[in-house]
Amino acid sequence: MLSLVPRRTMSSRALTPFPTTLKGLIEEISTRREDRSLIDWCKMLSHHVRVQIEKRVDAYDEDATLSVDLLISLSNCNGRIAATGMCLGGHLAFRAAFDPRVLASFCWFATDIHSATLGRGKNDDSLVKVRNGELTGKGELIMVFGKQDTHVPRTGRDLIRSTLEEANVPVTFLEVQAQHAFIRDESSKGRYDAALTRSLFGMMMEVFDRTVARDLGQRVVNHKPVEHVC
Repeated sequence: MLSLVPRRTMSSRALTPFPTTLKGLIEEISTRREDRSLIDWCKMLSHHVRVQIEKRVDAYDEDATLSVDLLISLSNCNGRIAATGMCLGGHLAFRAAFDPRVLASFCWFATDIHSATLGRGKNDDSLVKVRNGELTGKGELIMVFGKQDTHVPRTGRDLIRSTLEEANVPVTFLEVQAQHAFIRDESSKGRYDAALTRSLFGMMMEVFDRTVARDLGQRVVNHKPVEHVC
């Protein structure tokens, strides 16, 4: 999972988003002696990621909660958080969206949602939580899948989309002509699509700029029927 921390630039003092990974967090706080305990915490979190197959779902959720806690505690964070992730990380970004502090989640070809097979025991409750209304009224959600993704087949994508729509979750659901992991330029196994990656990264940064870097206030929800016009 990758979050965004709005950082103040030295020249304009304007808030601009920059991506922060666990490694980035370690580097961010390593120069401050008083935060040495946070470095140890980040290293421990990084170790947990390496044992993802045996990791419990509640441990993944705890990592996300603590990561948001840490980001908000940084002096250069304005308190507005977004998340993104690819593959398993896409599922984690999806689950991060249950946290009301996460204002946007951009999920790339998220695995294991349709099959409920995240973590130890392969019996997660992501779609159950959606059906229970735990994602309704939360932040902005964007789901991106490749139509040739063998990890998340058409039936799986249809299940995810219908579950979100039936729960009245405002979601942007994109299916593009690509395979799984099409944004990975290293070890892509022939799946990398540079042009598509550039376009969708632009979309992701627009979402993060609008929801995280800028404070546009609460989203206005209009429950009135849409007028049918030409």
